[in-house]
Amino acid sequence: MSNVGFDMNHYQMVMATDSRWLLSICHHFPDNTPVDKWAYSVCQVVSNPSPVPVKVKSTGDIVDYNQTAFGVLVVSEKMADIVESLAPSEVQCIPVLFDAPGTWKVLNILNCVDCIDHNRSVIDYSPWDHAEKPGKPRGGRKLVIDPERAGDANMFRPRDWKVAEVVSERMREAFDSVGITGIEYWPVTP
Repeated sequence: MSNVGFDMNHYQMVMATDSRWLLSICHHFPDNTPVDKWAYSVCQVVSNPSPVPVKVKSTGDIVDYNQTAFGVLVVSEKMADIVESLAPSEVQCIPVLFDAPGTWKVLNILNCVDCIDHNRSVIDYSPWDHAEKPGKPRGGRKLVIDPERAGDANMFRPRDWKVAEVVSERMREAFDSVGITGIEYWPVTP
């Protein structure tokens, strides 16, 4: 695959360690039905989504990019608008029920790309006899992807390591141009 038409640099998004607030997905919707917290981080469309109830777990500075438990992303409307403009088919933005200033969305990343460079990454793997994830990544210290296999994707989760959110250089520059807060970027391309 040629690199003509897309950039080759990608970055893993991680929460900036600052005086930020921490958010949490509530256990139940307002009608008391349980929230499936995994539904928003497995690269699948959520059918007929209800607004997701979110609460502040720990107070601090309000930031645009927020990871919650289970890999759920809660983002400001400003950040969601950028993602939807650059990667409309790669995400699903779901409204949030939240008692906080502004408008917030759960950013459900739909794009799952088989691009992990297992030879350059530093990853711990599940044993081959593991019942659910035999030989698959279970944690790691350094993610490296193959940019050729990532192609022109602007936002995705690596297949088999869906806890990571990866963005293109183009997406990162768009975030930086409007001052999106709460993100650190770790390079994942060699």
